Amino acid sequence: MSLSSEKYNENEGDEEEEDLEKQNNDEIVQQHNDEEEDDNEEPLDPRIQIELERANAAMSEVNNLETQFDEAQQLFQTLFSNCKQRLAVLSKRLGSCVEKARPYYDACKQVEETQLETQKAAQEFQRSFSVYQVAKETLSLAESKLLTDGKHEFDAAWQEYVNHATMKVMQAELDKTRSERLHQEQSKLYQDAEEQRMMLYRTLRRSISKSKYILMA
Repeated sequence: MSLSSEKYNENEGDEEEEDLEKQNNDEIVQQHNDEEEDDNEEPLDPRIQIELERANAAMSEVNNLETQFDEAQQLFQTLFSNCKQRLAVLSKRLGSCVEKARPYYDACKQVEETQLETQKAAQEFQRSFSVYQVAKETLSLAESKLLTDGKHEFDAAWQEYVNHATMKVMQAELDKTRSERLHQEQSKLYQDAEEQRMMLYRTLRRSISKSKYILMA
């Protein structure tokens, strides 16, 4: 082998060693960088993880409720359509008795409404009457004490209390009178509505009997 060939092989071996050493250095640097990145990453706050899990659970529940709502809405539409068709068939079969009897059922509804308003008016009257009674008793006791103490000396503060109690009695009496009048008016409306219902029942008895199945269903 010539001297030049030996020289070439020696240079080539040196280059391979340099490349291998460079590759090892690059791997060491990359590993060091990866370790630094791992050290710089902060662990996820457990509270954030809990909130994320709650948000995911809530989203799943919302989707489930939306599905249930859609199914319920479809069921309602189906039932409503079926009932509407059924009522139309019954109405056609029963003929004009439905319309003839309708005033009676309107009167029944009016009776229920006026009865409810009458009950409310009665409760308000009872409340205002109780307030009036308490106000009168308070005033009576205050006046008695004022008269008893007045034999010795005048008490301006107690006199002011008596005046205040007197005003409360006057206001309570006004409220009692107003609620009593309202109760009387509502009672009259209820009585008139009941009389109208009975009159229509006597007049439309046959139509009511025929239509009762469809209108009271």
